[in-house]
Amino acid sequence: MADDKKASVRSISTIDYVTAEKEFDRFVELWEIDGDVETMNEESRDGYDAHKRAICRGIVRGTVTIDDEGAVTIKLPNTTELALPEITLGVPTGAAMLKFDNYKDRQNVHKMNAMLGHMSKQNPAVFAKIDGRDLKPAMAVATLFLAS
Repeated sequence: MADDKKASVRSISTIDYVTAEKEFDRFVELWEIDGDVETMNEESRDGYDAHKRAICRGIVRGTVTIDDEGAVTIKLPNTTELALPEITLGVPTGAAMLKFDNYKDRQNVHKMNAMLGHMSKQNPAVFAKIDGRDLKPAMAVATLFLAS
């Protein structure tokens, strides 16, 4: 199965980085994320830029797509512990924020997995089995929303 997933990702057509940035900007607009880097302090700008790069790299590779309503679908080509080919993240609701808040301050991974679980309608335990390379864009999407 892992070879089939990798082969399918290799066959996906890719787009250039400028087009990916335009798609990212559309995502930011749809999710009402504050993308005005001119008003951010240096630390916030650096974090924003890092998350933008993670998402844009996925868009360029064809592993991240954003539909007309803003749902972000992330293919999981490196994940071998799950039969799940992709996850789709929707804009978080207040309930997702409550899930995030259920954990103590030092339980950041639990918080993130709980929120991602709610955003994707998956059990949060699923995210512990996703390959870290596939998880980066999902974490970037959630973190950008939380930080704005």
